[in-house]
Amino acid sequence: MARQITLAPRVEFTPLDTGEYKLTLIEIKDIVQERDTTYSKKGDVRLEFHWEVEVPGSEPEQRRSWFNIPKTFSKKSPFVAVIVALGLVTEAEAIENGTTFDLDAGLGRSCIGIIVKKLKEGTNEWIDEITGFMPLSVRPKRRVVAAPQPMTIQDDDADIPF
Repeated sequence: MARQITLAPRVEFTPLDTGEYKLTLIEIKDIVQERDTTYSKKGDVRLEFHWEVEVPGSEPEQRRSWFNIPKTFSKKSPFVAVIVALGLVTEAEAIENGTTFDLDAGLGRSCIGIIVKKLKEGTNEWIDEITGFMPLSVRPKRRVVAAPQPMTIQDDDADIPF
């Protein structure tokens, strides 16, 4: 009996320009480390997050990011930045008391991701990487600049030098 395998056509990867993008978490996978690395040991579980990235003026794209799960609530941890950005934990409370939360509650939630376009180390190939996460509420609102108002001098202002 023949084994048939279907491969999709090659997909051209175009890195996104450096900037802030709205990310929506669409899938979480557990990945068991098969060997020791600089930051994890064989058997450790890493998380692979799949994101839908809103690209202004274009179709949404998908990106992935990987995280080790820290033992404590450390503000230096990228994983902690994600769970705070998605609103799964309250930072002030977790810093004091630690936290327990449902990671799957983050599915479908959104945050702001900072994506950086860069050269892949040792090659001439451009890639992009999600390097930071912020809650949607942190995103600066568009500034509204009021139209300048004409200056008028009223009689009671006549003694104020300009």
